[in-house]
Amino acid sequence: MRKMGAFIFLVFTCFLANAQWKKVKFIDKPLTTISATPEVSTIFVGTSTAEIGRSIDGGIRFEFRKLESEGYIEDFLFENEKIGYAAGGCMVDTIACAANTIFKTTDAGTTWDYIHKSEGIGKIIHLQKTEDGRLFGLSEFEGIYFSDDDKTFQKVIIDPTLTKGSFVNFQMFENGIGYISHNFKTRKRLYKTQDNGETWFNIFESELPNFTAEFHFANPDLGFLKMAKGAFFKTEDGGSTWTQNQVTSELQTINQIEFLSDLKGYFISRNGGSLRGNLFRTEDGGLSWNQELGMEKTFWSDLHLIDENQALAIVDNNKILKRFSTETLDNNTIKAYPNPFKEDLTIRMEYYYKNYVLEIYDSFSRLVAKERMIDFENVLDGSFFKNGYYYMRILKDDLEIVHSQGFVKM
Repeated sequence: MRKMGAFIFLVFTCFLANAQWKKVKFIDKPLTTISATPEVSTIFVGTSTAEIGRSIDGGIRFEFRKLESEGYIEDFLFENEKIGYAAGGCMVDTIACAANTIFKTTDAGTTWDYIHKSEGIGKIIHLQKTEDGRLFGLSEFEGIYFSDDDKTFQKVIIDPTLTKGSFVNFQMFENGIGYISHNFKTRKRLYKTQDNGETWFNIFESELPNFTAEFHFANPDLGFLKMAKGAFFKTEDGGSTWTQNQVTSELQTINQIEFLSDLKGYFISRNGGSLRGNLFRTEDGGLSWNQELGMEKTFWSDLHLIDENQALAIVDNNKILKRFSTETLDNNTIKAYPNPFKEDLTIRMEYYYKNYVLEIYDSFSRLVAKERMIDFENVLDGSFFKNGYYYMRILKDDLEIVHSQGFVKM
């Protein structure tokens, strides 16, 4: 929710004119991750209490199923509409809660069966399967487990000197190239494989205090390593050389970077002082980034990209956002209340769209305020208005009127 002052805001960035967001569900459970089957027929969420929620109606209703073991659900992976995997576990292996667990479903999430657990410590935090059928699971404390038959798993020692700390992220490509990162206090390392995960070698190491070990590669050559304060390292040669880039002058904590293609990607972040959650997008391989969505007092927990127009996200660990194409805007519900109002006027949208602009006119048809709407819920500060009648309209792309309404300030 954002409070808007009544001032003329004539310049704004026209960006991403083919997508908008909608809050589709509040779930009174501690959500950890979100995903969907390839055709998006089913949406899945995981919790920190070993539950998997399944929705077959686009996220309107979820059916939750408790798994055999306690613990976290950290990641999903789906091969098709029927076959998928869920990963997680507990910090310590116990009778009630196994460590480094992987479950498999062959019936679209109706049932889930163990295919892996260990007697070690920690959780499987990331899953990936390559075209040759090899399933990888990244354990935060033990490294990589992989299987070629979903039955027998092998453990890979990334670096025998890594006796403390934790693994943070992992990514494999079809040509056998992959990356894995490790964090121990201030020392962050990035490792690379060229033989489909059999052996690994160190390609990047830093002890910078504002550097994290979270990364994402858009392809085997183009990759990004997160830093604090809205910056990241970038490589275009598979990690041989790195350059530092600043995304924004505002203090940002970059939480997750994901790419759909070599050029188009996203990251979620949070402002250092304002507790504002943001979603940024690039269309040029990370050379420039533009804000797509910002929400006050919000933390983006997880982002799952589906295609150019569709994405899923968890915010504040209990709310689900869904991204649509602008075709759904025709059915958008926009409400302004209370009317009349004395202090604040709230404008609430069912769907959020980047290029919505609010215009307000007085009873003499004079434009008194114009501002881009940047949240699902925007609050107009009534102290800027004299008592009387006003007329508001909301425009899409600064051209098409999608909502108009009169209101009275008392």
